[in-house]
Amino acid sequence: MERTNKDLLKKHISDLIRIRNEIDTKNEELSKLREDRCEIESEINNLLYELNLEQKIFILNENKIQKKSYIQYQGFSIKYLEEKLNEYFISNHLNVNLKNIISFLKMNRDKKIKNEIKIY
Repeated sequence: MERTNKDLLKKHISDLIRIRNEIDTKNEELSKLREDRCEIESEINNLLYELNLEQKIFILNENKIQKKSYIQYQGFSIKYLEEKLNEYFISNHLNVNLKNIISFLKMNRDKKIKNEIKIY
């Protein structure tokens, strides 16, 4: 029985390595596709601007295509919060212990434990 479990462990590890390599390959492919998409979208945006067609809707091969604009905000990192809170407190002449606030925020974040198998 002991030998069977070792064999099973070896098989699972081998499968894990194969899957990890497959994921890496697919991620590289996805990254390349995203780069290509970004370049093409940029070219399309330039052409739409030059042709004054930014507000138009196009239909091509049963696909509706329209330029959309949106705002994407930066995430809240601890460094960002510390810098901006410090600016706020200084500009509003507030005497607050920023280090205690940042420490409180760090200590009270949601946490979860994840187990994973690392392959080096």
